[in-house]
Amino acid sequence: MNHREISYAENEQLKQTKKDSVRYNSVTIPAGERFAVVLSDGTKVYLNSNSYIRYPVNFSGDTRDVTLVGRAYFDVAKSKIPFIVNTSDMKVEVLGTSFDVESRKNGKSTSVILVEGSVKVLADGQSRIISPDEKLSIDRFKRNISVTSVDAKTLTLWKDGVLVLRDNTFDEMIEALCSWYGVEIIDFSSVPETEKFNGRFDRENIATAVETIALSAKVGYRIEDGKLIIEDLKK
Repeated sequence: MNHREISYAENEQLKQTKKDSVRYNSVTIPAGERFAVVLSDGTKVYLNSNSYIRYPVNFSGDTRDVTLVGRAYFDVAKSKIPFIVNTSDMKVEVLGTSFDVESRKNGKSTSVILVEGSVKVLADGQSRIISPDEKLSIDRFKRNISVTSVDAKTLTLWKDGVLVLRDNTFDEMIEALCSWYGVEIIDFSSVPETEKFNGRFDRENIATAVETIALSAKVGYRIEDGKLIIEDLKK
């Protein structure tokens, strides 16, 4: 599935001098959509649904800084100048690598998944370096930082049109699918927080996704006023 894409080519006429004020662009992606941006240094950023990124038109100075709210996959162009992703909870610093960052406004946690290379994560006065196929997560309420082993390429397939969820609570799964499909889902069920769910969802097939949810969580569903209502099965 192809992304819509914006590219920025850096040339001598467009480069900013140190005397120039830095000019920024920003991109906001609505629910149910994805987008790709190629930055002036050649870094490619895949933006997930409900995401926002702010970045300089041209990088200058000692760092390449961008700001992210939401989720994005970064394929960073190699350079001696550090590339830094700023979120509300952390800074992710690299020189050239591929990784996924998720930091949503109302999410219970924020995370980094490393596909290749290495990254340094700065959060709460701590510095952590993670390796490929590792996921660093920060619990926003307990402020715990944990690192777990994952299949990074599988968990970042969303950039290719396939959302893979692993060990999600029911609430987390519903939140992810609301954003992924761009639909409003209202959950009236009483699925326990202790239950964990896995799933693989194609972009185009929401009907199959709904059936999968209903069967795995043992819940019922109905569509009302264009909204998907999930509720406990009637006994």
